[in-house]
Amino acid sequence: MQSDWWISGRNNFVDAIVELGDLADGIPQLELNDGERKFLSSIGEIYHERVFAVPSNKEEAAAVYENIIAGEFIVQSCYDDGNLICVDFPYQLKPLTISDDIPGLLSVKKEITTHFKKRGFSYNTKYSNGGVYTMTRMTKNHHLVRLTFTRGKFDADVSCLGSIEGALWKHEFDLPAAHANMRPYQITRQIDVDHQIGNIAAAYDAIKERIIEAIDELYGPEPTWLTYL
Repeated sequence: MQSDWWISGRNNFVDAIVELGDLADGIPQLELNDGERKFLSSIGEIYHERVFAVPSNKEEAAAVYENIIAGEFIVQSCYDDGNLICVDFPYQLKPLTISDDIPGLLSVKKEITTHFKKRGFSYNTKYSNGGVYTMTRMTKNHHLVRLTFTRGKFDADVSCLGSIEGALWKHEFDLPAAHANMRPYQITRQIDVDHQIGNIAAAYDAIKERIIEAIDELYGPEPTWLTYL
């Protein structure tokens, strides 16, 4: 049972877990059957559906945990005191002070799409709304890479949280627009937005091999029928 509260009210949710089957006959059932869907719909509206996996035994769980520790070490080794190591940011972002300027309609989606479509990503509308913009792609071993860009109304800096995930694990990493000592505060011009996103693209290029490809090889291939979104 989940209860979400915000200023406008409270929404209650129930999580229903349905076992979809095993791999004995190849691809398992990935959708609710008619009986399951009818029963759940009688309880309430089905708001969101997703498929997830759990280890089948203690030995598998131990092996997954060992890889998770190794994957976290891969991620942490790319950062020093919160700064991404070995990234050459193309734009020098000057610290901006709080001003009376009110940011206009600044475009984030266009510049994100320009930079990351050429890097193999697609814009994911399902997970993009309210100042959040999501790009996704699949790796060679069928793991999901997700980049989540956020821009708030008041502090208009563009931030990006990246992740790579498989059926039983997920690793997150930060893609900063600048080193900590040159991080700007407020954005009021489109060119500032464009430069931040350009720097985030450079940060992605710096970790693509060291984090994404390294973790992709660490876990090996996942089934191609597996869906993450």
